[in-house]
Parts: sequence; structure tokens; C-alpha cells
Amino acid sequence: MASCDVQLFVYDLSKGLAKQLSLPLIGKHLDGIWHTSIVIFNREYFFGGGGIQSCRPCGTILGEPDKAITLGQTQVTYSIFLEYLHELGDEKYRGEMYNLFEFNCNTFSSEVASFLTGSKIPDYITTLPQEVMNTPIGAMLKNIVDSMTSNPIAKAGAKLPTFDPAVNGITEGENKSTESAAKGSDGVEKEPSASGKSKEESVSSATGNAAAESSENVEDALMERIRKERLQERAKLVLFEEVNPVACVEAIKSSLPKGLLSDEEITELENLVPCLLGREGGEDLYKPTITPAGFLVLGKLMCTVELPPEILHPLVDILQLVFLDPEIIREQKENDDHAIMTFIFLLQTYALEVQVSIFRMLCNACSTRKGSLWLKSEKEWMCPVDGQLTSNMQLITSLIVASLLSTVMDLIGASATLVWNMSRYNISDDFTVEVSSALIQCLTMELTEEATYRCLQALFGLMQYGEVASLMKVMGVDTIRYSTMSERVAEVCRKIEDAMEM
Repeated sequence: MASCDVQLFVYDLSKGLAKQLSLPLIGKHLDGIWHTSIVIFNREYFFGGGGIQSCRPCGTILGEPDKAITLGQTQVTYSIFLEYLHELGDEKYRGEMYNLFEFNCNTFSSEVASFLTGSKIPDYITTLPQEVMNTPIGAMLKNIVDSMTSNPIAKAGAKLPTFDPAVNGITEGENKSTESAAKGSDGVEKEPSASGKSKEESVSSATGNAAAESSENVEDALMERIRKERLQERAKLVLFEEVNPVACVEAIKSSLPKGLLSDEEITELENLVPCLLGREGGEDLYKPTITPAGFLVLGKLMCTVELPPEILHPLVDILQLVFLDPEIIREQKENDDHAIMTFIFLLQTYALEVQVSIFRMLCNACSTRKGSLWLKSEKEWMCPVDGQLTSNMQLITSLIVASLLSTVMDLIGASATLVWNMSRYNISDDFTVEVSSALIQCLTMELTEEATYRCLQALFGLMQYGEVASLMKVMGVDTIRYSTMSERVAEVCRKIEDAMEM
């Protein structure tokens, strides 16, 4: 995969005043009052009172940056990056969340830099003491800083893009002001035509229409490219789509306790079948198909106490397909009732085949970044089963670790597959250390070829985070021991060995 440079643009909002006056006024030398932005894919991204915004590099009212720092390179694709930014904008970096001292442009730059490169921005920017703004120089700069950072420095139209033609090397025409459009190159106003427009305006209008048509073609092309990129990203995941929804629905209906579902609810359950069958082939993975009413029926079944195994197993199998729907994932991410997570909390009380199916369902939830963010959410909630505070991330981590150490091969393989899928997105150091330790311990057991491959693959996926390679050396992962099991195991062993040598 091609890599892309990531830069940090650093601006001094004091325009040199901090460097000149900070020592005599506050007894501490400051090089500047810093505003930062991330530059990637030929765009400059920043955060302020208007939320996350972007423009062409150096396109803000601050002009050229005081410093341009190369942070490294990333293999994150443009479409995945935009999806990530829109997630941040929806959840965390909304305009009303902006705070000059505690949650500002530098907070945003550091988080995005970590996502793209694994490293945060320099400490001297993020640790600039808050008390500076309470000093005399802070008072002098207050009006300047407020005007530049409340929304912070954007020119008109610098919103977060959906598609950017510049990424494909397409150069956008420069916008002309109304005044210049009514004048020739010599600045003299031109006579209007019979239509009320100058000749230049008429030509400009015709050109604009052609440009608009061209822009639509460009957007269509970019939409197709992004669709292909998403399918390529999906190809790196292990997803489960071989469920037969017809058989599952019939199994549920034949075992339903009398009166559990109304006739209307049974109809909604039956209506799921054509929706789920329409997903075969994977081309429409990102097209919502599941109706809210149908999903509510599944939710009602999940919340039924002591559901018969004859219903529970096909129910979770159906949920595997349902969790490929991005709209369902979005609703789960925004839903605060935690019904699904409460259902998952009881995983170890279910039959083995149901436990495996639940892990496959979670694997499919990783088919979109929203699903990954849902699984990794650290927002605490009260579990109604034991009355204790937990979080999605805490729950998923504990279930993965317990399953890896269970000695049950099918469960080990399913939980390790979930780790692999989760490692395709950014994950926390705590998750990395805890889960990689369990994987290494698991690999000391006598495993089947399938379980060995899944554990090694998951471990390789985690090696891009934290100090997993060092942990593997300390705990002793002998790749030679596994390399003769099969060609695919040998291949992942070679990848691990290469990564450990870097």
C-alpha cells in the first residue's frame, strides 16, 4: 500500500510578541502561542469553534506557517481518513466542544497525528502552560487569540470535505470575486450584454456550467474510487457471510414460545430474509438494508430471559449478517440502552456454538469504522446483570482474554479473529498489552492449525502498536515451532520475524 507524508503546520498566534515579551513579563521564555494543523492528502485540517475544517495548505488567514514539521508517513487511505474525521466531528470535535485552554486545535492535531503515525505532536506545543493567558502578555493577546481561535482561522467555505478532487491530482480553478468578474484584466468595467451580463460574465457562466458538470464527473469517479478502497479495506478483515437467513428464520419460527411475538412482529422477522439475502456478493456492504422494525424484533428476542437454545443459535447467526449493515452499527453506537452489550456480557453462559457465533457477529461489526469505535468505546455504563460499571472496551477485552485462555479451540480461533479485525483500526495501549499477553500465553499450548494461524495473525496485527515485539521476545514466541504446520502459518511467521527485526 502506498504511504503518504503527514505534516504539522505550526503558527505563532502572537506574531512574535510572545518571544519578545514573555521573559520580562512572566519570567519565562516562550517562543510563541501555538496554533497547529495537520496537512495530508494536499489538505490542511484544523479544529476550532466551527468544528473540524479544512482548506488548501496555507489557505487560512494566517498564511504561511512558522514551522512545517514532518511527523512521518501513514498508510491510511484518503477515504478511511475522511471517515475517521467525520467520526471525530460527530462525536468528539464538535464546534461547541472547543475550549481555548483545555480542548483546542493542538488537542485535535495531536490525536490525528497519533492515529496517522502512532506519534503525537511535540510536547512543547501541547504543554504550553494555561496560566500564560492570565499574565499581562496574555491580556494583550486575548483579543487576537479569541478572534483567531474561536472559529479559528478559516476562510469562507473551509468546511470538512466529503470528496477532494485534489487528491487525484485535479487542480481546481481559482475563484473570482464579483468585482473582478465584472472587470477586464485592465480593471475597467465592461458594458453589459443584452442579457444584462457582461461578455466576460457570460463566458464565465458558460465555463462555470462546464466546470460544474466536470466536477460532478470527478465526484462520481471519486465515489467509485472510495467504494473500491472500502472494499479493499474490507478484504483485510475476516468477515462471516455464509449464514443462511432462510433457515435461521424458519428455525426461530418453529421454536417460538406461543405469544412471544405478535403476528406483525413475525412478519417483520420474515421480511429480514430478502434484505439479508441481498447482501450476497459483498458489493452492497455499505448500503443500508435492515429496517428498524425488523431489528427491534431481534432485539426483543435477545432480551427474552432464558431463550431456548433452538432460538438463540439461529438468532445470533442472523445478527452476524445484520451487523454488516452500517446503519444498524450507527444506531448501536448512538444508543445508550446497551442491550446488545448486556447480551454479550452473558457470553460464557451460552452454549459453545452460540459463543463462537457471537464473536463472529463482533467480527462483522468491525466491517466499518463506526463498528470498531462502538466496540472500543470507553464510556462507562451500569451493567444490569451485576450492577457494576463497565464499558464496551472493558467488556470486549475481558471476554477476548477469557476465551483465548479457555483451551477450547473454536473459541480461541473466533476470539483471535476478532483481535485481528480490531487491530485493523487504532486501538489503545492497554488493550494491546493485555490481549497480546493472552495470545502469547495461548500459543504455548498445543493448538490446532486453525487456532495457531488465527492467534499468530492477531499477534502480527497488534505488532504495530505499543511494545508487542519486545513483549514477544521476553515471553518467548518461537515462530520456528509453528512454521511447519502449513503454508499460511509459515507466511505469517515470516511476517512476524521481519517485523521483529525492524
